Amino acid sequence: VNSDPRNPIIATRAFSTDTEQAAKLTAAYVDGCQATGAYAMAKHFPGHGNTTEDSHESLPHVHADGELLLKRDVAPFKAAIAAGVRCIMTAHVAYPAFDATGVPATISRPILTGLLREELGFDGVIMTDSVVMSGVRDLFDEEGSLCKAVLDAGGDILLDVDDPVAVVDYLEQCVETGDLSESRIDQSLGRIWKLKSDLQAKLGENVFEGPIVSDEPAIDPAVTGLANQIASSCISELGDLKDGTLSSGESLGVLVVKPFDVPWDVDEQPLVGELRSKFPSLHAFEISPKHGDADEILSAASQLDHVIVAMIVRPVAWHEFGLPEFQKQLVDQLATSTNVVAVSFGIPAILEQFPQIQRRICAFSNVEVSQRAVAEYLSK
Repeated sequence: VNSDPRNPIIATRAFSTDTEQAAKLTAAYVDGCQATGAYAMAKHFPGHGNTTEDSHESLPHVHADGELLLKRDVAPFKAAIAAGVRCIMTAHVAYPAFDATGVPATISRPILTGLLREELGFDGVIMTDSVVMSGVRDLFDEEGSLCKAVLDAGGDILLDVDDPVAVVDYLEQCVETGDLSESRIDQSLGRIWKLKSDLQAKLGENVFEGPIVSDEPAIDPAVTGLANQIASSCISELGDLKDGTLSSGESLGVLVVKPFDVPWDVDEQPLVGELRSKFPSLHAFEISPKHGDADEILSAASQLDHVIVAMIVRPVAWHEFGLPEFQKQLVDQLATSTNVVAVSFGIPAILEQFPQIQRRICAFSNVEVSQRAVAEYLSK
Protein backbone atom coordinates (compact mmCIF):
# COMPACT_ATOMS: atom_id res chain seq x y z
CA VAL A 1 0.00 0.00 0.00
CA ASN A 2 1.70 3.20 -1.13
CA SER A 3 0.52 5.15 1.91
CA ASP A 4 3.29 7.79 1.91
CA PRO A 5 3.45 9.93 -1.25
CA ARG A 6 7.11 10.75 -0.47
CA ASN A 7 8.08 7.09 -0.91
CA PRO A 8 11.16 7.02 -3.16
CA ILE A 9 11.12 3.36 -4.19
CA ILE A 10 7.54 2.00 -4.19
CA ALA A 11 5.22 4.64 -5.71
CA THR A 12 3.64 3.11 -8.84
CA ARG A 13 5.03 -0.32 -7.93
CA ALA A 14 2.16 -0.61 -5.45
CA PHE A 15 -1.34 -1.48 -6.62
CA SER A 16 -2.94 1.41 -4.75
CA THR A 17 -2.80 4.00 -1.99
CA ASP A 18 -6.01 2.40 -0.68
CA THR A 19 -5.68 -0.73 1.43
CA GLU A 20 -8.87 -2.41 0.29
CA GLN A 21 -8.08 -1.84 -3.38
CA ALA A 22 -4.49 -3.02 -2.96
CA ALA A 23 -5.67 -6.20 -1.24
CA LYS A 24 -8.29 -6.88 -3.92
CA LEU A 25 -5.82 -6.43 -6.79
CA THR A 26 -3.13 -8.44 -5.00
CA ALA A 27 -5.47 -11.43 -4.75
CA ALA A 28 -6.49 -11.03 -8.40
CA TYR A 29 -2.86 -10.91 -9.52
CA VAL A 30 -2.00 -14.04 -7.51
CA ASP A 31 -4.96 -15.86 -9.07
CA GLY A 32 -4.09 -14.79 -12.60
CA CYS A 33 -0.37 -15.43 -12.32
CA GLN A 34 -0.57 -18.83 -10.69
CA ALA A 35 -3.33 -20.01 -13.02
CA THR A 36 -0.71 -19.97 -15.80
CA GLY A 37 1.69 -22.23 -13.89
CA ALA A 38 3.98 -19.41 -12.74
CA TYR A 39 4.39 -18.62 -9.06
CA ALA A 40 3.45 -15.22 -7.70
CA MET A 41 5.74 -13.45 -5.21
CA ALA A 42 4.11 -11.02 -2.78
CA LYS A 43 6.52 -8.33 -1.66
CA HIS A 44 7.92 -6.68 0.41
CA PHE A 45 6.63 -8.20 3.68
CA PRO A 46 5.35 -6.72 5.96
CA GLY A 47 5.24 -3.66 3.68
CA HIS A 48 7.40 -0.96 2.11
CA GLY A 49 4.75 1.60 1.21
CA ASN A 50 5.00 3.79 4.32
CA THR A 51 8.70 4.57 4.04
CA THR A 52 10.46 7.78 3.05
CA GLU A 53 13.78 6.03 2.47
CA ASP A 54 14.97 3.56 -0.14
CA SER A 55 16.14 0.24 1.34
CA HIS A 56 18.69 -0.06 -1.47
CA GLU A 57 20.51 2.85 0.15
CA SER A 58 19.64 2.67 3.88
CA LEU A 59 17.48 0.94 6.48
CA PRO A 60 14.01 2.54 6.60
CA HIS A 61 12.04 2.50 9.86
CA VAL A 62 8.25 2.53 10.01
CA HIS A 63 7.09 3.97 13.32
CA ALA A 64 3.44 3.01 13.52
CA ASP A 65 1.52 0.92 16.04
CA GLY A 66 0.91 -2.75 15.39
CA GLU A 67 -2.85 -2.42 14.98
CA LEU A 68 -2.48 0.11 12.17
CA LEU A 69 0.25 -1.92 10.48
CA LEU A 70 -1.89 -5.06 10.47
CA LYS A 71 -4.92 -3.17 9.16
CA ARG A 72 -3.06 -1.24 6.46
CA ASP A 73 0.35 -2.65 5.47
CA VAL A 74 -0.18 -6.36 6.17
CA ALA A 75 -3.71 -6.60 4.74
CA PRO A 76 -2.64 -7.19 1.09
CA PHE A 77 -0.34 -10.00 2.25
CA LYS A 78 -3.28 -11.60 4.06
CA ALA A 79 -5.21 -11.38 0.79
CA ALA A 80 -2.29 -12.94 -1.10
CA ILE A 81 -2.07 -15.83 1.38
CA ALA A 82 -5.83 -16.39 1.18
CA ALA A 83 -5.46 -16.52 -2.62
CA GLY A 84 -2.80 -19.23 -2.29
CA VAL A 85 0.37 -17.26 -3.03
CA ARG A 86 3.36 -19.61 -3.04
CA CYS A 87 6.19 -17.13 -2.31
CA ILE A 88 6.66 -14.00 -0.21
CA MET A 89 9.65 -11.63 -0.32
CA THR A 90 10.93 -9.83 2.75
CA ALA A 91 11.44 -6.10 3.27
CA HIS A 92 14.71 -4.60 4.44
CA VAL A 93 12.56 -2.36 6.62
CA ALA A 94 12.42 -2.13 10.42
CA TYR A 95 9.06 -2.32 12.15
CA PRO A 96 9.66 -1.68 15.89
CA ALA A 97 6.00 -2.43 16.66
CA PHE A 98 6.58 -6.00 15.45
CA ASP A 99 10.19 -6.36 16.59
CA ALA A 100 11.48 -3.99 19.24
CA THR A 101 15.12 -4.74 18.36
CA GLY A 102 14.73 -2.55 15.27
CA VAL A 103 16.29 -5.04 12.84
CA PRO A 104 14.85 -5.28 9.32
CA ALA A 105 12.11 -7.82 8.67
CA THR A 106 14.52 -9.88 6.55
CA ILE A 107 16.43 -10.98 9.67
CA SER A 108 13.60 -10.70 12.22
CA ARG A 109 12.34 -13.95 13.69
CA PRO A 110 9.32 -12.24 15.33
CA ILE A 111 8.27 -10.95 11.89
CA LEU A 112 9.10 -13.89 9.59
CA THR A 113 8.37 -16.79 11.93
CA GLY A 114 6.10 -15.21 14.53
CA LEU A 115 3.93 -12.99 12.34
CA LEU A 116 4.16 -14.50 8.85
CA ARG A 117 4.41 -18.21 9.63
CA GLU A 118 2.56 -18.59 12.93
CA GLU A 119 0.03 -15.75 13.00
CA LEU A 120 -0.80 -15.49 9.30
CA GLY A 121 -0.32 -19.19 8.56
CA PHE A 122 1.93 -18.85 5.52
CA ASP A 123 3.65 -22.17 4.75
CA GLY A 124 5.19 -21.32 1.38
CA VAL A 125 8.66 -20.08 0.46
CA ILE A 126 10.09 -16.94 2.02
CA MET A 127 12.69 -15.20 -0.15
CA THR A 128 14.80 -12.23 0.86
CA ASP A 129 15.04 -9.06 -1.13
CA SER A 130 18.56 -8.64 -2.52
CA VAL A 131 21.07 -9.18 0.28
CA VAL A 132 23.51 -6.70 -1.27
CA MET A 133 21.11 -3.83 -0.49
CA SER A 134 22.29 -1.44 2.20
CA GLY A 135 19.10 -1.88 4.24
CA VAL A 136 20.43 -5.23 5.45
CA ARG A 137 24.01 -5.57 4.16
CA ASP A 138 25.38 -2.63 6.14
CA LEU A 139 24.45 -4.33 9.41
CA PHE A 140 27.04 -7.09 8.95
CA ASP A 141 30.76 -7.28 8.50
CA GLU A 142 30.50 -10.57 6.58
CA GLU A 143 27.94 -11.83 4.08
CA GLY A 144 27.92 -15.27 5.67
CA SER A 145 26.73 -13.86 8.99
CA LEU A 146 23.97 -11.97 7.23
CA CYS A 147 22.77 -15.11 5.44
CA LYS A 148 22.80 -17.15 8.63
CA ALA A 149 20.69 -14.44 10.30
CA VAL A 150 18.14 -14.82 7.50
CA LEU A 151 17.92 -18.58 8.07
CA ASP A 152 17.66 -18.09 11.83
CA ALA A 153 14.75 -15.72 11.25
CA GLY A 154 12.91 -18.22 9.05
CA GLY A 155 13.86 -17.27 5.48
CA ASP A 156 14.28 -19.93 2.80
CA ILE A 157 15.95 -18.39 -0.29
CA LEU A 158 18.82 -15.92 -0.24
CA LEU A 159 18.52 -13.54 -3.19
CA ASP A 160 21.47 -11.95 -4.97
CA VAL A 161 24.26 -13.32 -2.77
CA ASP A 162 27.53 -11.67 -3.79
CA ASP A 163 29.78 -14.69 -3.07
CA PRO A 164 27.57 -17.80 -2.92
CA VAL A 165 30.47 -20.26 -2.65
CA ALA A 166 31.89 -18.50 0.41
CA VAL A 167 28.43 -18.26 1.96
CA VAL A 168 27.73 -21.96 1.47
CA ASP A 169 31.11 -22.79 3.01
CA TYR A 170 30.31 -20.55 5.98
CA LEU A 171 26.87 -22.10 6.50
CA GLU A 172 28.35 -25.60 6.33
CA GLN A 173 30.78 -24.62 9.08
CA CYS A 174 27.86 -23.30 11.14
CA VAL A 175 26.10 -26.66 10.79
CA GLU A 176 29.28 -28.53 11.75
CA THR A 177 29.79 -26.39 14.87
CA GLY A 178 26.14 -26.58 15.87
CA ASP A 179 25.46 -22.86 15.32
CA LEU A 180 22.92 -23.76 12.63
CA SER A 181 20.80 -26.89 12.82
CA GLU A 182 20.57 -29.26 9.90
CA SER A 183 16.84 -29.52 10.53
CA ARG A 184 16.51 -25.78 9.87
CA ILE A 185 18.18 -26.28 6.47
CA ASP A 186 15.88 -29.22 5.80
CA GLN A 187 12.79 -27.06 6.46
CA SER A 188 13.75 -24.60 3.75
CA LEU A 189 14.83 -27.34 1.36
CA GLY A 190 11.44 -29.01 1.82
CA ARG A 191 9.54 -25.84 0.96
CA ILE A 192 11.68 -25.12 -2.11
CA TRP A 193 11.53 -28.72 -3.30
CA LYS A 194 7.74 -28.71 -3.00
CA LEU A 195 7.60 -25.67 -5.31
CA LYS A 196 9.71 -27.46 -7.90
CA SER A 197 7.81 -30.72 -7.56
CA ASP A 198 4.42 -29.05 -7.95
CA LEU A 199 5.63 -27.17 -11.03
CA GLN A 200 7.02 -30.33 -12.58
CA ALA A 201 3.78 -32.19 -11.91
CA LYS A 202 1.79 -29.41 -13.55
CA LEU A 203 3.95 -28.73 -16.59
CA GLY A 204 5.49 -32.09 -17.38
CA GLU A 205 8.47 -34.31 -16.68
CA ASN A 206 10.96 -32.35 -18.78
CA VAL A 207 10.20 -28.92 -17.41
CA PHE A 208 13.74 -28.39 -16.09
CA GLU A 209 15.53 -29.62 -19.20
CA GLY A 210 14.85 -26.59 -21.41
CA PRO A 211 12.66 -23.54 -21.95
CA ILE A 212 8.98 -24.04 -21.24
CA VAL A 213 8.07 -21.92 -24.27
CA SER A 214 10.36 -22.06 -27.29
CA ASP A 215 8.31 -20.00 -29.74
CA GLU A 216 7.11 -16.40 -29.52
CA PRO A 217 3.75 -16.63 -27.71
CA ALA A 218 0.64 -15.53 -29.56
CA ILE A 219 -0.98 -12.37 -28.17
CA ASP A 220 -4.71 -12.68 -27.58
CA PRO A 221 -6.44 -9.71 -29.28
CA ALA A 222 -8.88 -9.57 -26.37
CA VAL A 223 -5.99 -9.05 -23.97
CA THR A 224 -4.54 -6.31 -26.18
CA GLY A 225 -7.91 -4.61 -26.30
CA LEU A 226 -8.26 -4.78 -22.54
CA ALA A 227 -4.76 -3.36 -22.05
CA ASN A 228 -5.60 -0.44 -24.35
CA GLN A 229 -8.84 0.16 -22.47
CA ILE A 230 -7.10 0.17 -19.09
CA ALA A 231 -4.30 2.45 -20.27
CA SER A 232 -6.81 4.95 -21.68
CA SER A 233 -8.97 4.92 -18.56
CA CYS A 234 -5.93 5.59 -16.35
CA ILE A 235 -5.15 8.93 -18.01
CA SER A 236 -5.97 11.72 -15.55
CA GLU A 237 -6.13 15.46 -16.09
CA LEU A 238 -4.59 17.22 -13.09
CA GLY A 239 -4.10 20.78 -14.33
CA ASP A 240 -6.46 23.74 -14.63
CA LEU A 241 -6.90 23.23 -18.38
CA LYS A 242 -8.74 19.95 -18.94
CA ASP A 243 -9.05 19.80 -22.71
CA GLY A 244 -7.64 21.04 -25.98
CA THR A 245 -6.85 18.63 -28.78
CA LEU A 246 -3.61 19.34 -30.60
CA SER A 247 -4.15 20.49 -34.16
CA SER A 248 -2.23 18.82 -36.99
CA GLY A 249 -1.75 22.27 -38.50
CA GLU A 250 0.29 23.48 -35.54
CA SER A 251 3.98 22.90 -34.99
CA LEU A 252 4.54 20.41 -32.22
CA GLY A 253 7.53 19.25 -30.21
CA VAL A 254 7.97 16.44 -27.72
CA LEU A 255 10.59 16.58 -25.00
CA VAL A 256 11.21 13.27 -23.25
CA VAL A 257 12.64 13.89 -19.78
CA LYS A 258 14.47 10.93 -18.22
CA PRO A 259 16.03 11.31 -14.75
CA PHE A 260 18.45 8.49 -15.55
CA ASP A 261 19.56 6.22 -18.37
CA VAL A 262 19.08 2.46 -18.15
CA PRO A 263 20.50 -0.27 -20.41
CA TRP A 264 17.08 -1.39 -21.64
CA ASP A 265 16.01 2.03 -22.94
CA VAL A 266 14.76 2.18 -26.52
CA ASP A 267 16.12 4.60 -29.12
CA GLU A 268 12.74 6.28 -29.47
CA GLN A 269 9.95 6.31 -26.90
CA PRO A 270 6.59 4.94 -28.18
CA LEU A 271 4.94 8.31 -27.50
CA VAL A 272 7.26 9.97 -30.02
CA GLY A 273 6.71 7.35 -32.70
CA GLU A 274 2.95 7.45 -32.28
CA LEU A 275 2.80 11.25 -32.44
CA ARG A 276 5.11 11.35 -35.45
CA SER A 277 2.58 9.23 -37.35
CA LYS A 278 -0.01 11.94 -36.62
CA PHE A 279 2.28 14.97 -36.89
CA PRO A 280 4.84 14.30 -39.67
CA SER A 281 6.80 17.49 -38.88
CA LEU A 282 7.13 16.61 -35.20
CA HIS A 283 10.26 17.87 -33.43
CA ALA A 284 11.57 15.36 -30.88
CA PHE A 285 14.04 16.05 -28.08
CA GLU A 286 15.36 14.08 -25.14
CA ILE A 287 17.11 15.16 -21.96
CA SER A 288 18.82 12.81 -19.51
CA PRO A 289 22.04 12.95 -17.49
CA LYS A 290 23.92 11.68 -20.57
CA HIS A 291 21.87 13.04 -23.47
CA GLY A 292 20.48 16.36 -24.62
CA ASP A 293 21.52 20.01 -24.59
CA ALA A 294 19.21 22.25 -22.56
CA ASP A 295 20.10 25.46 -24.44
CA GLU A 296 19.57 23.79 -27.80
CA ILE A 297 16.21 22.41 -26.66
CA LEU A 298 15.04 25.81 -25.36
CA SER A 299 16.06 27.53 -28.58
CA ALA A 300 14.26 25.02 -30.81
CA ALA A 301 11.17 24.82 -28.61
CA SER A 302 10.68 28.60 -28.64
CA GLN A 303 9.81 28.35 -32.35
CA LEU A 304 7.01 25.79 -31.79
CA ASP A 305 3.31 26.25 -31.08
CA HIS A 306 3.16 23.45 -28.48
CA VAL A 307 5.63 21.29 -26.62
CA ILE A 308 4.67 18.09 -24.83
CA VAL A 309 7.00 17.52 -21.89
CA ALA A 310 6.89 13.80 -21.16
CA MET A 311 8.50 12.94 -17.83
CA ILE A 312 9.33 9.28 -17.20
CA VAL A 313 9.23 9.26 -13.42
CA ARG A 314 9.25 5.74 -12.01
CA PRO A 315 11.16 4.09 -9.18
CA VAL A 316 14.12 1.95 -10.24
CA ALA A 317 16.59 0.21 -7.93
CA TRP A 318 19.80 2.10 -7.19
CA HIS A 319 18.60 5.21 -9.01
CA GLU A 320 17.57 8.51 -7.44
CA PHE A 321 13.81 9.03 -7.65
CA GLY A 322 12.36 12.18 -9.21
CA LEU A 323 13.71 14.84 -11.53
CA PRO A 324 17.18 16.27 -10.88
CA GLU A 325 17.37 20.02 -10.45
CA PHE A 326 18.72 20.78 -13.95
CA GLN A 327 15.71 19.05 -15.50
CA LYS A 328 13.26 20.92 -13.26
CA GLN A 329 14.86 24.17 -14.33
CA LEU A 330 14.58 23.21 -18.01
CA VAL A 331 10.86 22.46 -17.66
CA ASP A 332 10.32 25.74 -15.77
CA GLN A 333 12.09 27.67 -18.53
CA LEU A 334 10.10 25.95 -21.24
CA ALA A 335 6.85 26.81 -19.48
CA THR A 336 7.68 30.53 -19.58
CA SER A 337 8.35 30.67 -23.31
CA THR A 338 6.20 27.95 -24.86
CA ASN A 339 2.71 26.50 -24.64
CA VAL A 340 3.53 23.35 -22.65
CA VAL A 341 1.55 20.21 -21.94
CA ALA A 342 3.14 18.28 -19.07
CA VAL A 343 2.72 14.50 -18.98
CA SER A 344 3.89 12.22 -16.19
CA PHE A 345 4.52 8.63 -17.16
CA GLY A 346 4.70 7.69 -13.50
CA ILE A 347 3.66 9.50 -10.34
CA PRO A 348 1.20 12.43 -10.34
CA ALA A 349 3.11 14.24 -7.58
CA ILE A 350 5.82 15.32 -10.02
CA LEU A 351 3.28 17.50 -11.81
CA GLU A 352 2.66 19.49 -8.63
CA GLN A 353 6.15 20.94 -9.03
CA PHE A 354 4.98 22.84 -12.13
CA PRO A 355 1.80 24.72 -11.12
CA GLN A 356 2.42 27.31 -13.86
CA ILE A 357 1.65 24.67 -16.51
CA GLN A 358 -2.09 24.66 -17.06
CA ARG A 359 -2.40 21.32 -18.87
CA ARG A 360 -1.02 18.49 -16.74
CA ILE A 361 -1.72 14.82 -17.41
CA CYS A 362 -0.72 11.64 -15.59
CA ALA A 363 -0.67 8.20 -17.18
CA PHE A 364 0.80 6.39 -14.12
CA SER A 365 2.97 4.14 -16.31
CA ASN A 366 5.59 4.44 -19.03
CA VAL A 367 4.94 1.11 -20.75
CA GLU A 368 4.24 1.18 -24.47
CA VAL A 369 0.47 0.83 -24.22
CA SER A 370 0.31 3.81 -21.83
CA GLN A 371 2.45 5.99 -24.06
CA ARG A 372 0.37 5.18 -27.12
CA ALA A 373 -2.82 5.89 -25.15
CA VAL A 374 -1.54 9.37 -24.25
CA ALA A 375 -0.65 10.10 -27.87
CA GLU A 376 -4.16 9.09 -28.93
CA TYR A 377 -5.71 11.08 -26.09
CA LEU A 378 -3.91 14.29 -27.04
CA SER A 379 -4.53 14.07 -30.76
CA LYS A 380 -8.01 12.66 -31.17
